[in-house]
Amino acid sequence: MSQDALKAVDVLQEVLAAQPWQPTEDPAVEGRGLRVRVHLDDQRSALLYVWDEALLAKRAAWAHRPERAGMLFAVPELIESGLKWCLVDDVDGMPLTTYLEREGVGSVTELDAERARGLAREAGELARKLHEIEVPREYGDMVDPDRDGHIGRWNTFNGYIAHRLEHFAEQIRHRDLDEEVRSQLLATIGDLRAELAAFHPRHAPSLNHGAFGPQHFWVDETGRTITALTGFDGARLLPPEADLARLLWLDGLACDDGLVRSFYAGYGAARTMDLQRRERFYRRVAALEALVESTGRRNLTDAELVALSSP
Repeated sequence: MSQDALKAVDVLQEVLAAQPWQPTEDPAVEGRGLRVRVHLDDQRSALLYVWDEALLAKRAAWAHRPERAGMLFAVPELIESGLKWCLVDDVDGMPLTTYLEREGVGSVTELDAERARGLAREAGELARKLHEIEVPREYGDMVDPDRDGHIGRWNTFNGYIAHRLEHFAEQIRHRDLDEEVRSQLLATIGDLRAELAAFHPRHAPSLNHGAFGPQHFWVDETGRTITALTGFDGARLLPPEADLARLLWLDGLACDDGLVRSFYAGYGAARTMDLQRRERFYRRVAALEALVESTGRRNLTDAELVALSSP
């Protein structure tokens, strides 16, 4: 269990002590927090998410509000939220990662080709619908700055990414790392800064999930149909390619050309050379973010993330 999830244990206990809801299963780690199915006093069941950081709950609640979730059938609607938690409608099925464990495989790439490509196509269709939801034409957090001075939105893509790169560099300078690795990561950030000077997004900001992948895809008992999408604690306003790069590279789909073609067929886009160049840029940023903040880290090691952040 990650440090973020461990910190959320106390929050979960506090929330359950203050509410009449009864857990019907053990808590599970999802993203940077915990998820537990609960029984409500009106006989419904629901999913309770808790985090140790209020900002994560704020992001998730924003994405699950009915006016947005209602535009995407797979996102459960918000029932109620608090400072560090949100309660959403229950969903059918199980997380794809749970299904993969049940099948005794480690990733979608190890499923039979027909099932894997079908899931990849459905993921592409889901991503397209998510990215078509209307959002403010700004970059960064969709939530407003809080009283602690959190910088939420930026007017320009380059301004937001430059801010993130400086944050990564500051964290890496003070982290206990092998000096050779530290130097490599700081050089990578320098490369990305140089590339950013000439980098202009082709698309307007979209609702980016932030960790679009198997941990947050729910599937039916057969593992052939995606039934829900959860885990919006890392959601932000970014060009759609940022989500695509995370799924393809941090979840390993990029190693299978058939899955990549199926995903883009579902998404309704051609994977041009220009798009692949943009994928590489977002892949490197996503790898740094996963290394520094554990956002969308999956099961990747530090060494694997360092490699993914390289050119």
